[in-house]
Amino acid sequence: MSKQIKKLLGALIGIALFFTAYQAKSQDLTTARNLTAGEQFEAAAKVFKMLIEKEPKNGTYYYYFGDNFLKTYFADTLSNSIKEVTDAAMVYYTKGLEVDPNNPINNVGKGKVALYNGDVNTAKTEFDIAQSKFPSKTNKASKLSKGDQAITLMCIAEAYINAPKKKNINLAITFLDRAIVLNDKNPEIYLVKGDAYMENNDGTNAISNYKKAEELDPKSPKAKLRIGQLRFRTKSYQDAQTYYKDALLIDSTYAPAYLELGVTFAKAGQNEVAKKYYKKYLELSNNVSAKVKYIIVLFELKDYTEAINQCNEVIALDPSRNDLNRVLAFCYYEDKKYDKALTYINTFFSKTKPEKTINMDYVYYARILAKNKMDSLAVIQYKVAFERDSTNTDMLSEMATSLAKMKKYNEAADVLIKKIDILKNKPEANDYYNLGKNYYNYSQVIKSDTALFYKTAIKADTAFSSTLSIQPGHINALLLKATTKNMIDEYLNPKLIVGLAKPYFELYIQKTQQDTVKFVKERIQAFNYLGYYYLLYKEYCNSLDYWQRMVAVDPKNQNALEAIKDLKGKCNK
Repeated sequence: MSKQIKKLLGALIGIALFFTAYQAKSQDLTTARNLTAGEQFEAAAKVFKMLIEKEPKNGTYYYYFGDNFLKTYFADTLSNSIKEVTDAAMVYYTKGLEVDPNNPINNVGKGKVALYNGDVNTAKTEFDIAQSKFPSKTNKASKLSKGDQAITLMCIAEAYINAPKKKNINLAITFLDRAIVLNDKNPEIYLVKGDAYMENNDGTNAISNYKKAEELDPKSPKAKLRIGQLRFRTKSYQDAQTYYKDALLIDSTYAPAYLELGVTFAKAGQNEVAKKYYKKYLELSNNVSAKVKYIIVLFELKDYTEAINQCNEVIALDPSRNDLNRVLAFCYYEDKKYDKALTYINTFFSKTKPEKTINMDYVYYARILAKNKMDSLAVIQYKVAFERDSTNTDMLSEMATSLAKMKKYNEAADVLIKKIDILKNKPEANDYYNLGKNYYNYSQVIKSDTALFYKTAIKADTAFSSTLSIQPGHINALLLKATTKNMIDEYLNPKLIVGLAKPYFELYIQKTQQDTVKFVKERIQAFNYLGYYYLLYKEYCNSLDYWQRMVAVDPKNQNALEAIKDLKGKCNK
């Protein structure tokens, strides 16, 4: 799937972790955690509240309740902001420590919140406090079992693996190795370790750990799912499907496997089969978050009509879902219905809070405004989108396009220079071409200022040279390079051009020889220049040749006809 949509989908259901160490203690807790893993967050919340009412001093319940909030973010990054869910989770981690201060698990929760918000130092402090509660020479009062210590270390590792921005996979593996020393029979530790290696693109070690988890708990579908996800990463789609189906043989109600099957068939281009599996996932999950995920999948499949229909169905059930106004805007934009896209994106922004927005909101807002010929407003949103994600240099290109449409060529050029500086040695040919084109257009605006005109023409010429050094066959750059060279020539040599443009017009004619119809207008420009150049230098036969070639494609061209009439008596072939 594309990177853009992966951001929309967030971490799929497969990364949700089941913790088995407490199963013997409370079947209700296991049920609640399984509901979280199945993305039935509201149902899970009800069970957690019931458990807390029964045992208000049990800090473990508060930790998993807080974790239920964090999982909502990973299940639906489109609708949830990291700040919102971490704030909600923090309430329960804090309360858990109040009622059960010797239980380290809520220190892990607080550290996880800090890490998810990018605060590495506070996260480490909380993780250190959690470990200080383990039995030791200085903490002989602690009765924490080795199994519970292992789970604490595993939860720390999970935080480093799943952190949206500040991942530390090597450190996570270190914690998992320590957890295995404490309890080498817990299959969940191996699943998390497999996840760590998968994040590191180390398939060999990932599958080894998944196999170990499978060996320890052969009745669990989770290891099958993980191996399938690993096969999917290596583009072994049929193998992935086999493992997902094996997971369903173990548990036919295991919703994540249906979701992943849908993804796999969609990747193979079998969209109708994919939809069947997505719908099954939707039936099993039976919540609004799952419906939103299905909508995003339809968006990925470019089935915008059905995505719009599903959005409207959800809005009918829950009109408060402002995030669906965003999705509708995205869908209408991709479906080229720009007026409707504008209506929905405006509605979304009028109802949302800044912390509820994601980078793509501003990307689409800018693009929608541009398509609705509101370029001055589009530029503002492009700036916001780039400020929020400075790695998205496409925003600079698109901003420059809007500035150019407003004839702010010099400003457009400045934006493109910024992009080229960011990319350093990796700018594309079109970055330089667009830079040169903006300088060329600007030179036409300020012709009366001859010094600035010449300076700008030189900048354009340099940019076109850079374009051609990256992509020698860039036809448009070649033509504008020739045209710019001619401008410079006329500026430097107003009485007698020296032919600075000549080799570029000749090369342009050569490069476009295979598609003369497509480039007929531009080729006439080149013929005209070369015909005039050779006439100026009294190479009459060469001049005649270019005028005749011009008439062949433009029979009524008066300049060419008159030149031919005059030259026939001078060319002694």
